[in-house]
Amino acid sequence: MKTKLFIMIAAATMFASCNKSEEPAPADNGQINLTSGLSLFRSTGQGLQSTNIDATNTAGIFITEDAVTPTVTYDANLKYTADGAGALTPPTGKEPYFPTTGNGVNIYAYAPYNSAYTSLAGADKAFSVKADQSADADYISSDFIWGKPATNPVERTSNSVNIAFNHKLTKIDFTITPGTGFTAADFQEATVSIMSTKPDTKVNLEDGTVGAEEGTAAPIKAVEFAADATTFTGSAIIVPQALTISTPFIQVTLKNSKTLTYKLDKAMTFASGNKYIYNITANIDALEVTSTIVDWNTGETISGEVNLD
Repeated sequence: MKTKLFIMIAAATMFASCNKSEEPAPADNGQINLTSGLSLFRSTGQGLQSTNIDATNTAGIFITEDAVTPTVTYDANLKYTADGAGALTPPTGKEPYFPTTGNGVNIYAYAPYNSAYTSLAGADKAFSVKADQSADADYISSDFIWGKPATNPVERTSNSVNIAFNHKLTKIDFTITPGTGFTAADFQEATVSIMSTKPDTKVNLEDGTVGAEEGTAAPIKAVEFAADATTFTGSAIIVPQALTISTPFIQVTLKNSKTLTYKLDKAMTFASGNKYIYNITANIDALEVTSTIVDWNTGETISGEVNLD
């Protein structure tokens, strides 16, 4: 089953403003209200946003009246802020209302918010993952999610309506365990990077599809372990793409500048919405690696070894 994030849209059943030029109705008089919650948004144990959208994140909401000739023109790409506890708040003075005609509305949503997305139409919205995702905020801003209600249009209702958000890129999780010839101290202050992936793509806000990878392949810094670290886990988001056998993929740079690199032992297609878990045992002469694909989606397990550079 897909891992999903849910946004609830509640609407009162009374009158709403007809267009932006008219005096807005009271907040309890037809306003479209949003609250949010997440379900396993990032895996527990390596967890950001495991139950709610983080307070550093923001969502873009597109609302259109379901009519050939709309009576309401909603501001495009409304920026909703999160409080970290489930609430989503629209911009002051731009709170959306249901049309007084009784027409339903179509709702499309994504995160993180991007001010360059000025229209809903078109599959040409540029998106890039961060080259350094070691800070929580940069990981969050690299994780493109998209959703809409189970059925558009949303009819005027006093009931809550769920928007199910899906992850649209690819997540890499890893755990490093010191093996023969290493101790935990060897990995303190070490850096782990995801290698060889292109960081750019195009996204479609109407259907949530993600285009082909673009740009120049470059390392993504996933984590730099603390000087007193005793466990060694991390995550990064990459654009979905295919890599060939023997491509360098995970690199551990120790504090003495020595590197350990895992090269793919077979061609891999990193798919949209999938999470790939790498369990790495570091030995002085090799890295032992197992990989599992989970939901995000379920898949195969891969094992292999790489040598210390």
